Order: sequence, then structure tokens, then C-alpha cells
Amino acid sequence: MILKQFCKAAIRTQPYDLLKWSGSYFRALADGEEPPAKSRLEYPPPSTASGLTLGFLRVLLRQFGNYNKTLPIETISRRWDCLCLDRKDFDTIATIGRFRRTCRIKKFLAVAVGLLGANLTETMIMICQLFTHEPDGGSAMIPLTLFTELYEYLAGLACDGKSRCDHDTTEHTAPKGSSMDRICSINSQDTDADINLNLEQIPKDDVESSKSMLPAIFSVACDIELDSPI
Repeated sequence: MILKQFCKAAIRTQPYDLLKWSGSYFRALADGEEPPAKSRLEYPPPSTASGLTLGFLRVLLRQFGNYNKTLPIETISRRWDCLCLDRKDFDTIATIGRFRRTCRIKKFLAVAVGLLGANLTETMIMICQLFTHEPDGGSAMIPLTLFTELYEYLAGLACDGKSRCDHDTTEHTAPKGSSMDRICSINSQDTDADINLNLEQIPKDDVESSKSMLPAIFSVACDIELDSPI
């Protein structure tokens, strides 16, 4: 029965390095932890051999258990390696989020989802699919508070594509006088702080553009109420 379940998990997960993944799988079983295995086969397969997909992020979320946890970055890195994912993707996420020693699980996963989306709208749709408790193919509802928190966090990340190396592990703030070039994608963002932008220093067109994103994002759900999930 153990080998049968292992074969099914390997077929569903399609790991890049079967030997390394197998060791992580049986180690997780021996330690009574959630094994690094997908619950179903993803199709179409990822474009690269060790490519990141929403299915792998679901595995990480299931292993962490609670997305509100704050974990050491080494723990997250070990889970990432157990799935045989590309190390470059992990380094990119850590750089974008400026995660040094610890990070919130939901913020790490939100930035990771941003690598899969072409813009913020697609990213938020996939975030709903990742954090929902609804069955696959359902309405992908998540709590409104979680949606708005992650939306504000991603929209507040710097979008200028520049890497600002700040090794401070506490609060990070935007440089004085900085402005936001666009709010559309998190593929080149690099801060872990919820930046409070000074609207007086931002061109009027940028402010109007950012405001216009809200209706587009919230259109992914119907009949939104203040206390209801989306």
C-alpha cells in the first residue's frame, strides 16, 4: 500500500528529480508530515522541466498548513527544494519580497503567484484559486479581508524593476520621493513593505490608473458584500 501510494504521488507530481523527491517524500512520511505531492495531475505540464505552477504552490500551502504563519526563510527554502523547483525562482521571490530571515507565508505565496501572472488582475484571480477552500472548478471564494490585504500588498510593491539591496530585516519603507511607474505586474518588484505612497508626488495619470484597477480586480467575484467571502 505504501509503494502504491508513492507511485500515484510520483505520477501526479511529476518531479524533476525523482530520486531527490522520493527521499523527501519518505522522510515526510517518517516524520508524520505532509508529503510533497500534488493532489492531482496538472495539465498541461509546465513549460520548463522544473517550472513553477499553481499546483506546486498548493502543495506548499498544504505543507505549511496556515497561511498566516511566519516561518524562517530556511524552512521555506527546504520545502521548496523538496519539490525540486528551480532555485532561481526562489531567489527571485526572495529578492522581490526582500525576505531575509523570516516571512509571512501568504506574502511569500502571493509574490510566487505573481511570477505566473502577466499582470495584477491575473495574479489576483490565481490567488483566489490558490487560497480558496472551494472544490476545483468552483467559485474560488476567499475572505474579503484576505483579498484586500494581498491586493494592497502587491499593488504597493515597487514596479520600477530596480533591485534595492537593503539587508534590514525589520520594517522597510520606500525611499523619499519615490513614485510608482505602474501597477500592473509583480514580475519585477522588490520590496516587502506596504508602501504608503504620497499621492501629491505621483502624476495624476498614475493615480487614476491605479484607481481604475480596483473595479477590474473585484469583477472576478459577484455580489460582493462587506462581511461575505469572495
